[in-house]
Amino acid sequence: MVSCNGTKDTTCHWICKDTNFSTQVSFYAVKGEAFISPDTTCLLNVNEMSSCQEQITNNCNATCDNFEDTHCLYTSITFWGFVLLMSLGNIGFNVSNCISDAICFDILGEGGQMGYGRQRVWGTIGFGVTAFLAGYTVDLWSQGEIYKTYTPAFLLVLAFTCVDLICCRKLELPLMSDSTSILKDVCALLKLKPIVIFLCFATLAGILDSFMIYFLFWYLEDLAMATGYMGEIKLIEGLTVAAETLGGEIIFFSLSGKILKKFGYGYTFTFCFVCYALRLGLISLVPTPWWVLPIEFFMQGPTYALCYTTIVAYASAISPPGTSATVQGIVAGMDDGFGFAVGSLIGGILYKKVGGAITLRIFSLLAAFSALMYLILHNLYLKHKTPDATSQNIISGSDDGMIKIQKHIDIEGSNFDENEISINFMHNIDRVQSLAIDPTGTQFAVGSSGTTIIPPLNLINIETLTRYTLFDEIRYPWKYGAGILDMVWDNPQTLLTCGYDTFIRKWDLR
Repeated sequence: MVSCNGTKDTTCHWICKDTNFSTQVSFYAVKGEAFISPDTTCLLNVNEMSSCQEQITNNCNATCDNFEDTHCLYTSITFWGFVLLMSLGNIGFNVSNCISDAICFDILGEGGQMGYGRQRVWGTIGFGVTAFLAGYTVDLWSQGEIYKTYTPAFLLVLAFTCVDLICCRKLELPLMSDSTSILKDVCALLKLKPIVIFLCFATLAGILDSFMIYFLFWYLEDLAMATGYMGEIKLIEGLTVAAETLGGEIIFFSLSGKILKKFGYGYTFTFCFVCYALRLGLISLVPTPWWVLPIEFFMQGPTYALCYTTIVAYASAISPPGTSATVQGIVAGMDDGFGFAVGSLIGGILYKKVGGAITLRIFSLLAAFSALMYLILHNLYLKHKTPDATSQNIISGSDDGMIKIQKHIDIEGSNFDENEISINFMHNIDRVQSLAIDPTGTQFAVGSSGTTIIPPLNLINIETLTRYTLFDEIRYPWKYGAGILDMVWDNPQTLLTCGYDTFIRKWDLR
């Protein structure tokens, strides 16, 4: 029987030397007491609520029936208030995460996919230090009590939020590139099978991450309850986060660029899934909570840090100009959104039905299966179909102002099929002097002779053939006949040009 007033009522069965009997018991979980009769109180150890002994001449053992308290949980204001606040907090966190990642890649420019980890590592350092401080101060404030007081954690949040807001006010953000057809560009991207497959596996990574984020500490507390470490569990949890962030994450965020350059997105992503399988399996075998520390120290880096960098870097690499924040949002929605929702739901059901250790092993098998499937797909399909500026487009121009675009999904591979080439023509009304495709393969620059009314430098979107005239935008005083002889892309936001007037110019396209 359940009463929603803070007590849990059940029937306890007493087995004594001379007699056996049953009685109603009201458990007060917060106080750690159970009132058995008006004149008899049995103080229970909340770590082992299955039995107690009455202070009488004959020792008696008591066992109590199980009680279900889900009715009170799902009808309480506290529960739904927690759900609402968690939802709002996650919405704010993910929105700021997507925008900050997009800004970071925009600042880094070409090669930013490889340099992202060196920027992200500072967030990891702050996270680890704060988690350690929170765990230590909560345990110190609670003075060894099992039910902790979280006031110090909220005070730390308030203090660091104020510091963060001050820093944001001082931060000078760049002007991010704009897209004239952002919806069309993103929809065209989502029609590509390699992108859809990538999003599916990003969702699987989110499922695995969600269990680690939302159930690891729950499992640690259950393990501490069974092994007698509840008095120091918050310290253990704080040290666990510190080990995750200050150990593995710092190393792999810093090295992620070199790893991606060496092995590419496909093999790196596969390696991350293998490490998830190993990490989850090892945690399911630990005898005490302290053993989780070395596992998290070594395995958090090649799982979360490397996997997160791979996902956001790939999202940045495939983003058409002006759509980086939108594409990052879609990827985060699949990974941190849909993946977290599915992982939390399935993880919660399994945790209740089969326990924490078995659930960890099930998720470990899921990670191993994901690694195998992605490796097969990558070798048989994805590495031949991933968008690439050199393998998809050949662009040529002529003196009569005609631009010819030849597009093929695998022009350098062995599956060349002449029928798959599509031709588009565009008349430039001026003599084409130079051409260059940007490093992302989504747009190209055209340099002309400068003898007509149009400016001699234009940017053109490859898919839509939408022209963006650079000099119309910045009102550059260009001389008649001083055309563009040659050009080279330094990164997706920087173009170098030279012409008849002997000047070399650097154009910031942000």
